[in-house]
Amino acid sequence: MNGRALNERQPCEQAEFRRGFITIDYIHTITKLTEVSREYKLPLCLTFIDLKKAFDIVETEAVIDACPLRISPFYNNVMPT
Repeated sequence: MNGRALNERQPCEQAEFRRGFITIDYIHTITKLTEVSREYKLPLCLTFIDLKKAFDIVETEAVIDACPLRISPFYNNVMPT
């Protein structure tokens, strides 16, 4: 099996073994979030969602329409329109 085919068959959970994915980036991001939340004494809640499975049976448009109603205005700017 060539490298490209093997890379395409690796699931995202195996980021360390895929080209273009670096596990240390994910670890650094989570570590930084934890440090900042402790520094500012803010609660931190991390949620890991398998979006392929989550949106497999959900109407995507309904979820996107509902997001601005549930998320603070600060984060609404992040959502694509």
